[in-house]
Amino acid sequence: MSTQITEPTTVTALLDLRAAESGDQPFLLFGGQSTSYAEMARRTTALANALAELGMGEGDRIAIMSANRPEFLDAWFASARLGAIEIPVNTALRGRFLSYLLADSGARFLAVEAELLDHVDAVLDQLPALETIIVIGEGSLPGRRCVALADLVAAGSPAPIEMQVDVTQTAVIGYTSGTTGPSKGLTLSHRAA
Repeated sequence: MSTQITEPTTVTALLDLRAAESGDQPFLLFGGQSTSYAEMARRTTALANALAELGMGEGDRIAIMSANRPEFLDAWFASARLGAIEIPVNTALRGRFLSYLLADSGARFLAVEAELLDHVDAVLDQLPALETIIVIGEGSLPGRRCVALADLVAAGSPAPIEMQVDVTQTAVIGYTSGTTGPSKGLTLSHRAA
């Protein structure tokens, strides 16, 4: 007898299911603002389509350097829709610690709060693989393609993404604190995420 999976197997499939079942219900409460399941699904699909237009695809790596805020979730869900790998970056990292993590992770994309751009700029010359900086807020850095996350969400198509993400592939690389040596990346699959 075979077992049929009836529950979604990825976090984005779960979000889409909840949006279809109870779209007006709150998904996120932050800073006195409520975001419904339907709005979160729409926003992250639009962002994913815009990121795909920038060249992001399955297996690409996106570092996200942001405090806990809705835009962090936007970037995470959107990249997961494309089968990309998310690397959360501690916002306190500076200098060689920041450049090590971004270089070691192989991130082609970086979503970063505008207030942290100076720290990225200080190590940018050590990050030749970093192609696109997605700014949470307003700002840019010379020599790299910089786009505002809000502009990507506004410009992205809300059309569903027509791809099947392999749930056994890596979804997240989380770096250790590095107390006994350089930080090490630990992986989590789409199914586990």
